[in-house]
Amino acid sequence: MTTVADALGMAVRQIQEGRLDLAGRIVSRVQATYPEQGEVVRILTSIAYMAGLRRRALHLVTLARALAPAQGALLDDLAVIAQSGGDRALCFRAAGRALAVLGPSPERLRLRANMAIERAEIGHARRIGMLAVALSPDDGAAFFHWSHQMNFATSLDPVRLATARLVGGRRFFGACPRPAPKSLVRPREKRPLRVGIVGGTMLGATTHGASLLPLHRALDRTRIEIVYYSDREVGAEQPESRALADLSAGWRRTHGIDDAAMADLMREDGLDIAVDLVGHLVGERSAVFAHRPAPVQVSYLHIAPSGHPGIDYAIVDPFLVPEGCEDWMTEACVRVPCVHLFESPFPLPPADPPPAETLGRPVTFGSFNVLGKVNPESLSLWAAVLKAIPGSRLILKNQGFSDPSVVARFAGLLTREGVAPERLDFRAHTASFEDHIAMLNEIDIALDPSPYVGIITTCEAYLMGVPVVSMPGRSVVSGYARSIAHQVGLDDLIAADPGGFVAIAKGLSADADRRRELRQALPDRFRRSLLGDASAFAETMTLAFEAMVRRWTEGRPPGHLTVTETGEVIER
Repeated sequence: MTTVADALGMAVRQIQEGRLDLAGRIVSRVQATYPEQGEVVRILTSIAYMAGLRRRALHLVTLARALAPAQGALLDDLAVIAQSGGDRALCFRAAGRALAVLGPSPERLRLRANMAIERAEIGHARRIGMLAVALSPDDGAAFFHWSHQMNFATSLDPVRLATARLVGGRRFFGACPRPAPKSLVRPREKRPLRVGIVGGTMLGATTHGASLLPLHRALDRTRIEIVYYSDREVGAEQPESRALADLSAGWRRTHGIDDAAMADLMREDGLDIAVDLVGHLVGERSAVFAHRPAPVQVSYLHIAPSGHPGIDYAIVDPFLVPEGCEDWMTEACVRVPCVHLFESPFPLPPADPPPAETLGRPVTFGSFNVLGKVNPESLSLWAAVLKAIPGSRLILKNQGFSDPSVVARFAGLLTREGVAPERLDFRAHTASFEDHIAMLNEIDIALDPSPYVGIITTCEAYLMGVPVVSMPGRSVVSGYARSIAHQVGLDDLIAADPGGFVAIAKGLSADADRRRELRQALPDRFRRSLLGDASAFAETMTLAFEAMVRRWTEGRPPGHLTVTETGEVIER
């Protein structure tokens, strides 16, 4: 007769072997047999979570809490599972309760801070981050998590951020000396460059897949081949992961492998370049780069300097790091004409005419950005726009608005700025990407937060013919607004100050002919630019990779490089 221990062990083995459906059926049978045994239910919670059954895990952990309310550790389980299942409000409450009952730990503080950012409670997140650093001064993850929060601050000083990260990088990662050129694994001239991309748990996520997939498809594989290193658990991959694996020279699962062993694996793959795709965000593997798995190490798609002494170069463009602002970075800058490539992972619906035209009413503004970017200063700026254009409306969309307390707080901030509640429309999570993207047809003009501007959301808006008004700050992440707007010829929608932001929004709202023209022309303009032209983008990236390796093989230290649109490589 099969015991409960045997059944649970069998479920774990099915997960390890990738048979997640069978593991799920075992969980269901055991739960039905032992519905009120708290410890069994708790183990089932972990198994369901491992199998990717997020809703089942959330149900089970809630049941376990009811069966054993005195087990404080279940609060941690509840918070983590609620986050993975998309219930941000429950996660925020559970993380706060865990802190109160169990006391602070780096993991609890980090989770609470992340949830605070998602609720746009940036001040609360920064206070928690500072507490985490004070409590765990030797925890590099706590330090870099706190420094990441600096990107949300309107008072962000890019040089101060670079200095703070450099100090932290030297403290937590050491010197990370470069290997001598003689250690090149294979003769360079007889093979393509081998590039390893380290994506942590982010590799294959839609946000990165929308850039990596079109880039990889367009690469000349006689010049560049790519090996991917993914920390995603079995069963957690998305379709983008499988597509990248099919294109690659290797797909390495690194979940559960420590940093030193992962670096050994990368060295065995004979990499010329290792690319850090995530930096110090959640799910990162930055510590691997301290082991020098490749002779040239690069950051890409980052929003700030890494501070990592093992990262030699940062791939940027002239808008993220303007000439003369190299002290914003801790790495040598490799400037390409455009740093961001975007291809929608799903088919896009046709762009409807501007709603102000079809409905015969004043314009509708909108923002679909992550709530952490929408600080009180941005809301105040948007309120000034609404007050300058009588009858205009504002649609705000984010899954955080499924929490009534978040809606109430945002509505309160805007009404205190003088915006009537009936002019506000809060939208929560949509059932599909198609529903999400189609909602852009309800917007005439998108408003960008500041200083942490939209990136994916701005690209999606342009592909649906919706112009975006921005007021970027003085930082690397703000440069994305200038970069993306420049590629589609909308530099005039970039404001230098709040007065300019309101004036641009007001002028565009009064120019129905231009909005109509942009609705029709922007999608094609986007696809023809470097934002959408994967072949041209891939060529500039290939030239950049080749130039970095060439400097190393010649025994020269990292130095600033520029790749022009004509393919010229300028070194200094």
